Amino acid sequence: MATKTIPYFTQAGLLRAATDAARENRNRKVDVRALAKHLSAQLPDTKYPVVFHFVHNEVEARCNIAIGGDMTIWLDVPLSDFTRLPVAEVDVE
Repeated sequence: MATKTIPYFTQAGLLRAATDAARENRNRKVDVRALAKHLSAQLPDTKYPVVFHFVHNEVEARCNIAIGGDMTIWLDVPLSDFTRLPVAEVDVE
């Protein structure tokens, strides 16, 4: 069976990335307070996988991040931060 590497955010990392995106007024950002409220209802060690991403400009990755259930958010993340995200290996068929 093959494996695939999936980057993910920790709860703290996701809140930091959302705060940075809002502070820097990036094109894709979220309401940080609403996100913090949503995340507070989940276990602190939950992993939030990047389900889709692409290089949006020369310095940012546009990331679609699963945050629970059928919910996802879009965030623009500096490539330097994106490349340092932890990864999980998952089995694929």
